[in-house]
Amino acid sequence: MGESAENNMLSYETIGWIMNYSDEGFFIMVASREMQDIVVDNYEFPDVAVLDCIKLTDKTYSFKTIASWIEGQPDKKVYFLKHFDAVVQDDFSIARLNFSRDMLASMEKNIIFCITQVTDDKMNKKAIDFYSFVKFRMPFEDEQKYIKDDVFIETDIPAAEEAEKPELRTDIEIDYTQSDRKLLTKAISYMNVANVELQNNEFKKALNHLAAAYQIRMKLLGYWHSATADTCDKIGALYKETGHYNDALHFYQMALEIKKQVLDNEHPSMAATYNNLARVYRAQGDYEKALEYYGKALDICERVLGREHPDTARTYNNLAGLYEDQGDYEKALKYYGKALDICERVLGTEHPDTARTYNNLALVYQDRGDYEKALEYFGKALNVYLTVFGENHPGTKIIRKNQNALLKY
Repeated sequence: MGESAENNMLSYETIGWIMNYSDEGFFIMVASREMQDIVVDNYEFPDVAVLDCIKLTDKTYSFKTIASWIEGQPDKKVYFLKHFDAVVQDDFSIARLNFSRDMLASMEKNIIFCITQVTDDKMNKKAIDFYSFVKFRMPFEDEQKYIKDDVFIETDIPAAEEAEKPELRTDIEIDYTQSDRKLLTKAISYMNVANVELQNNEFKKALNHLAAAYQIRMKLLGYWHSATADTCDKIGALYKETGHYNDALHFYQMALEIKKQVLDNEHPSMAATYNNLARVYRAQGDYEKALEYYGKALDICERVLGREHPDTARTYNNLAGLYEDQGDYEKALKYYGKALDICERVLGTEHPDTARTYNNLALVYQDRGDYEKALEYFGKALNVYLTVFGENHPGTKIIRKNQNALLKY
């Protein structure tokens, strides 16, 4: 099976998971308009609603229009907004998605926004807050682009047996007599359950579900597949959080090895894995290696996403933290400043990422003995945390504690 067909199959499985297991959420389906028609036509079920945005009288984005359509069909489980790019043609309509995401989320429905690759690129850069709500991004490819004389074009990917494939044990029984479609849908479900467990620090349970997803994907999709890489990334994150740094490095390196073969070398997902590897090396005190991988991540972010993208800001923050660990406060302030500039202009002064950067700057100024500056930034961070998270949030309490400690001087 060709890579395009496999990727499409996985995306079909994701839609299956949404329809059968997900309670509510935003999802993005990326495909040409022709491919959107093919995909959506497969889901003409009684509990599915489809809005063809091309046929709307008013070809502009409006939360009210979408909300009225959904509210008029309360019995539906999934709502496809087919050809959504037709109503987000300009920067203004794309930006409005940021301000209506909470209203759409309050409807507690599964909404699949079907857009083309061009619109996805625009929205990813200009509807940042909206994208932070998206659970999955499902890319569909037109298979005919990858087929020549009815034969899938071969790639130069090494044979899977040449790669090291560690075993991960799981208590979950996997019934391989079931169809591939059903098993891959279960793998997606296991990944999502693991995400919730990781957020709740239930690491043993999360590893059990991740191991089940890993086994299914390795068997059905193989080692050299982006979904396998995603699973390795998540397993690496779990091991990093639990202090098993060598295991974390092993799985992050696996993810990187796979991505180098199946993705473009400048794909944003590559930057994410470089960042992950750098964090582990930083935790181990290997600052030289950490700086190398942060540099690789930053290079991709700046060239592919641009110097005003939140992912670029996060990498600046990571670099600043590394320099702070080494006591190089000048460089730390330089990169925190770059991160703050992006956050304030792109995300706004009341965004959590902006608040975290305020706090980071305050800590550096505190370490330098510049308590006046430290208090200034602690105050900025505290104001955001109080507004966004409230008085009882752990982050709010920590910032207030640091601020009060400085006020005693």
